[in-house]
Amino acid sequence: MDFNEKNPRFEENMKDELQQKVNALQKSEAKFKAYMEKSPLGIFVTDHEGRYTGVNREACQMSGYTEPELLNLSIADFIAPEFLEKGLKIFERFQKEGYAEEDIMVRKKNGETFWINFAAVWIDHQAVAFCQDITERKEKEERIKELNCLHNFSLLLQKENNDLEKIMEETVKLLPPSFQFPEDVGACITYKGREFKTQNYQPTHWKITSHLTLNDEQTGTIEVCYHKPPVHEQDAFLKEEKLMLGTIAEHLSRVIEQIQAEEDLQKSKNLLSTTLYSIGDGVIVTDAHGKITRLNLQAEKLTGWMTEEALGRDVSEVFHIVNANTGEPVPNPVYNVINSGRTHSLTNNTMLVARAGTKCHIADSAAPIRDDEENLMGVVMVFSDVNDRKYAEESLKYQFRFEKMLADISSVFATQSSDQLEQSINYALEQVGKFFQVERSYVFQFSDDGKQVSNTYEWCAEGAETLMDTLQNIPIEAFPWWAQQIINKKNVIIPDVDSLPPEAEAVKKLLKSQAVRSLLSIPMINNGIVFGFLGIDALKEKNNWTENQVMLLTVVTELTSNTYSKNMIEEKVHYNSLHDSLTGLYNRFFLENEMERLDTERQLPIGIMMFDLNGFKMVNDTFGHDVGDEMLKQTAEIFRNSFRREDLIARWGGDEFVIFLPQITEEDVKAICQRIDEKCKKYVVKDIPISMAMGYAIKDTANKDLAEMLKEAEENMYKHKSAESQRAKSTVLNVRLNKLESKIFETEAHYSIMQNVAHRIGKKKGLSQSELEKLNKLISMHDIGKIKIPEEILTKKGPLTAKEWKIVKKHPETGYMIARATEEFAQVAEDILSHREHWDGSGYPQGLKGNEIPLLARITAIADAYEVMSAGRAYKKALPKRDVITELKRCAGSQFDPELIEIFLHFLEQELKESDLTRPSS
Repeated sequence: MDFNEKNPRFEENMKDELQQKVNALQKSEAKFKAYMEKSPLGIFVTDHEGRYTGVNREACQMSGYTEPELLNLSIADFIAPEFLEKGLKIFERFQKEGYAEEDIMVRKKNGETFWINFAAVWIDHQAVAFCQDITERKEKEERIKELNCLHNFSLLLQKENNDLEKIMEETVKLLPPSFQFPEDVGACITYKGREFKTQNYQPTHWKITSHLTLNDEQTGTIEVCYHKPPVHEQDAFLKEEKLMLGTIAEHLSRVIEQIQAEEDLQKSKNLLSTTLYSIGDGVIVTDAHGKITRLNLQAEKLTGWMTEEALGRDVSEVFHIVNANTGEPVPNPVYNVINSGRTHSLTNNTMLVARAGTKCHIADSAAPIRDDEENLMGVVMVFSDVNDRKYAEESLKYQFRFEKMLADISSVFATQSSDQLEQSINYALEQVGKFFQVERSYVFQFSDDGKQVSNTYEWCAEGAETLMDTLQNIPIEAFPWWAQQIINKKNVIIPDVDSLPPEAEAVKKLLKSQAVRSLLSIPMINNGIVFGFLGIDALKEKNNWTENQVMLLTVVTELTSNTYSKNMIEEKVHYNSLHDSLTGLYNRFFLENEMERLDTERQLPIGIMMFDLNGFKMVNDTFGHDVGDEMLKQTAEIFRNSFRREDLIARWGGDEFVIFLPQITEEDVKAICQRIDEKCKKYVVKDIPISMAMGYAIKDTANKDLAEMLKEAEENMYKHKSAESQRAKSTVLNVRLNKLESKIFETEAHYSIMQNVAHRIGKKKGLSQSELEKLNKLISMHDIGKIKIPEEILTKKGPLTAKEWKIVKKHPETGYMIARATEEFAQVAEDILSHREHWDGSGYPQGLKGNEIPLLARITAIADAYEVMSAGRAYKKALPKRDVITELKRCAGSQFDPELIEIFLHFLEQELKESDLTRPSS
């Protein structure tokens, strides 16, 4: 096996493992993204310039754009033009303060505008806004304006009675404040050639008009104009505004008729009252002292008071409101209006307590009723049930809190280094505990053998007892119910410890001893294997865990698991950057740095030892890399049992090891060498004893260079190796030859027959004694390359497949490489490579022909063929000598050297004649 300083196989494995962690993290991130995609809120992510960098599905549906279209836009493209200046100022302020929550009008792709409420926060250098469509709420606010206008118009008609001119003058004043953008609106009533208009009235084509009619004939108009371009010229006004103007025009027309006929005026008043009383919002009207004068049907329903019971009562008695969080009474908005003279609205957390004690969240607006001299006459209050909206707002806040917590935890995990893992997880547990409002959150981890579990991280609320020190090395067999749930990747959800089943009695007893009332635990998984769990304990009260809570804790657990797994990989990478992956010893990189650090006078005398495995390449070539790897591992074990704890042992290269020994004498080093030599005799791998060449050097003065000492140790090692290496290689080769003989069923008789045939041919050819000895070595080694061929191929009785035959044909090359590795057999390497070549060039592996084939290889080929044909094999019967002679003659000149065949046939035919002469006659 050829090793370098960096192990490619290790690096590849580590890359794969790291990629698996990245995939796990991406998977976890994909789950979180899917969770975000299912959010009922529109989520917009922008950069510092306000350009969108991310949106979810609800954002696309809300805006009418596709995701790619939105990612090409900015907030300036989304905000309605008349709110653009305000929106950009909000964004500028938000960049400084880091948080913003506002109502603003935006524009869909089709140009339609609508209102949203957004909450925005900076997360990881990006602005994340969570948006909710509040158009309906805004429409209710607009409706309050319109209803207030109608109510004031009604009072105006009652007050002014038959003064038509005064009614006209006051009516145009009532109109602008009731429109969406009152500062840009002017109004004008035209009647019988006269104009009654506001000071800012400018005739434009951005207008709505309603006609005044008398006896089905047009007698005038009421016109409302925008004096600068609105957002949508085609439809600048709300439908409610158009309806309101039409209602006023209708009733004003009736007033005109009433002036002519009193009964018509009274009818108009009644119709207006019907409008006020039949709307979907509650309406309460009081006098200037807060006494109720009107109550519509919806107000009756929400308060529980009938009109006849409520009239004349103080408004606080009928309209009882409290703070939703504290339950404390809230100042009545009617009194606020009476005291301030201005319109007043309730805060978002106000609840109406009905007469029967039931409660509901409400939205409210109260406005003053004034006479023509601006004297306060009373208050009109419009309110509505907003329980659904309140629930949506609470869900938004809950979701926002979770997403902020998750962002905070993710940021901590992403920015803190691996040595800060404990601090990071403790921070995450604190955030989890506070978010779920529990008293304890924790992480448990299984032992390496999976038989025990320990509390490794814990957060406790103030007053809660810490348990981490006591919950260590707990046998999981003591709690089989719990272990089965966790190991099978199931969440453990316990809303009430007292309700645990009988099979969980051990768990119940433990939890009650810890004062736990409810519990939720999620398995922590790495590469599909559970390595622990994250849990939360409720101690003060029981908790019926919702699906949403389980899902949210699962998201946090997966994030924590992936971070923990990533940290384990980083630790493993760091460990392996300093250690050899096969033996577990230090690597060269580590030892070089440590030797430089420890090369101080205080460490003198310093010993440096170098070891090299003898015959290691031969082991790899003949037995395979698995056996070579095992030999390296056994060598490392010898070293661990031979050196001191303070000695640094490193795998220096492929089969080289270096040991740094501070504060040691030469006598001690010699003793170590003797000890290792003795241990090597006891360690055997595949019948091969471990053999090492060793050398050392001692640095006993500070002026000696450590690099020179290492070089000296290496030279001493190679002196020792020159004497030991060949002996080790021969040992490896002899062991392998013995195994090969049993593998291919060839015995000493096989080689003896071949040598006899080869010697007869060789002597006839005039080979010298040294060449005949070389021929003996060749015959003993000619099939050594077959050690790499699987036994099922060597012993196969039927014909070989093309793939099998390709494997067989490689054995001459394998034998050549093995023989070259030893001085003893290197001289026959070329002959081993060529002994399967054919005289006509049809052999392998090089396709040599004729005399290109070495002589000894040609002789060996004939001897081998003769032995196989005459002796037979388990899968092939032996042939009679006459048939052998016939086959050799047939193959002369094609497979075999014809001259050598002629020499050998002379001996065979002579033997055949002699056997015929000695055979008894029949």
